[in-house]
Amino acid sequence: TLIFSNPTSFAKLYVLIGGNLNTLTSVWGSPYMPEIQEGDILFLENTEEGADYTERYITWLKLCGVFERLGGLIIGKHRQFDDYGTKMKSYEILLDIIDKANFPILAEFDCGHCVPMLTLPIGMKVELDSDAQTLKIIH
Repeated sequence: TLIFSNPTSFAKLYVLIGGNLNTLTSVWGSPYMPEIQEGDILFLENTEEGADYTERYITWLKLCGVFERLGGLIIGKHRQFDDYGTKMKSYEILLDIIDKANFPILAEFDCGHCVPMLTLPIGMKVELDSDAQTLKIIH
């Protein structure tokens, strides 16, 4: 699902970073957290968490300035997400928190704890084409 497309971010090569939202926020500031460079593509996924944790984790990343540096964002399907009656999906909570994005966002992507599941290679260069809604891994 394409959420937002920024023509200046179309089909550019960036480094892919990210992973489980809970884990990333747990290691933030430690030697195990990869540095987020200007233009990186961040992918986030989570499972069996609710709207409260999603809001907390996304707010933490925003306070750390993560969304100011991104070239794109990929949000994996969130298995067993508890919206606590809000009827909001996890990516809608993210959009509410970050307000305005100047990068393309693809949501409900088949990565993370879902079926089917595409394993994404952290640290590889990727090409995110927001118009075609594709992610190419560049060798």
